[in-house]
Amino acid sequence: ALRAGLSLSLSGISMWSHDIGGFWNPDSFQPPDPTLYVRWAQFGLLSCHARFHGIREREPWHFGDKAVEVVREFARLRYRLLPYIYSLAREAEATGLPVVRPLVLEYPDDPVAPAVDYEYLLGPYLLVAPVMNEEGRCLVYLPPGIWYDWWSGERLQGPRHLRLEVPLERLPLYVREDSILAMAPEMEYVGQREWRPLTVDVRLSAGGETTVWSPEQPVRIAG
Repeated sequence: ALRAGLSLSLSGISMWSHDIGGFWNPDSFQPPDPTLYVRWAQFGLLSCHARFHGIREREPWHFGDKAVEVVREFARLRYRLLPYIYSLAREAEATGLPVVRPLVLEYPDDPVAPAVDYEYLLGPYLLVAPVMNEEGRCLVYLPPGIWYDWWSGERLQGPRHLRLEVPLERLPLYVREDSILAMAPEMEYVGQREWRPLTVDVRLSAGGETTVWSPEQPVRIAG
């Protein structure tokens, strides 16, 4: 799904998604393995739009308590990121820039970026590296510049490769330096409450500004 989606992103399709857990298994019609389901959900919830959809059950409670716990955490993260994702969708509608971006789109001069098809940028500021095996092993490439681990806050200098063993409750997620991320309060569904107050995560080496779109009105944020 990721490799095909990144190809779509470079072919004029600015918003695409995938069925979390897969639509169906033509060999057995059985649901996916719980670990696969959780990893897919992490990827899907940090995509353009999230789709829990298939011939068989795709709700997390069909895959055990651990699946419920992890999917709940990533769903909360997605809803907190709604101002960012919504703004990316507005940008996609206006300019054609994809929401999910291959690295080469943001780093055209990086010789490594064109070959990277195992991770992506969610907009310009977030780098997402889905885990695609049962063991939790993951290769991550950080393009040139400074990156911050979302979970630990660790500051990392790119370009560099990381070989990680990732626990099931985590997904490699990095924030680009010189970013301004606006986050909404926690909610359980779109429209449950207004996106106020916004929490702003600012990681600037110099001044910068961004426009955050919401269903009510755009907000200009300068740092």
